[in-house]
Amino acid sequence: MVSGLTQLKIRNLFEARKYEEALAVYRKATQKGADSRDRLSISRLCLKLGRWDEAEEELRKIDRNKLSSLEVLQARINLILAKWKKGELEDAIRRAESLFGEEKVTLTYATLGYLYIERAFAKKDWKKTVSFNKEAMEYNGSNGEIQDNYGQALLESGDWEGALAVYEGMAKQKTPPSFGEWRYHYGQALAKAGRLDEALEQMRLALARGYSALSALDEATVKAAIERLEAKKAAQG
Repeated sequence: MVSGLTQLKIRNLFEARKYEEALAVYRKATQKGADSRDRLSISRLCLKLGRWDEAEEELRKIDRNKLSSLEVLQARINLILAKWKKGELEDAIRRAESLFGEEKVTLTYATLGYLYIERAFAKKDWKKTVSFNKEAMEYNGSNGEIQDNYGQALLESGDWEGALAVYEGMAKQKTPPSFGEWRYHYGQALAKAGRLDEALEQMRLALARGYSALSALDEATVKAAIERLEAKKAAQG
């Protein structure tokens, strides 16, 4: 097991988004062997860095009997995320649905809800996706990922007004979610409403958040959206 001091160093690097450095420290600290909790943490870093096969390898070496029930859940979620990022969406959904059948909790609602969004982009069928994410909101409407999933599902299904209501509610929270994806989707909804200045403000906030390989969004996509909005605003005079 990694020492407390090393764990603190890794945590600080992780929070600073220095994932490569954090992984290097972890690898060095576990040269003589990693326990299951170490492997779970390493798998998360590998996901952040886009090392999907390495993440899977660490997860398959885990002894679930050495983990808490919450850690086992996170390990299974990490494997699902690796499958999704490797392009194995249907396998990821199958695993997520199986896990959801066992544990209907915030984490499984959020994970499966987003995977349904990914599938809906390909199949252009948003009815089930909106319905499931609405159910997730009823389960835990205070969770940022669940809120964003529902807002995005509404937005992509054509109900930008409903999406806008979700995101305006998120923005009014005492402590809005820190991740950038919801700001991007909020900006899209504002743009649909013709509120370009506010849309640009949200897009710029989204860009400032930064993204890892595990994110569903990337900086290039956000920058392109900002450029389109700036051009549209300029054209309007």
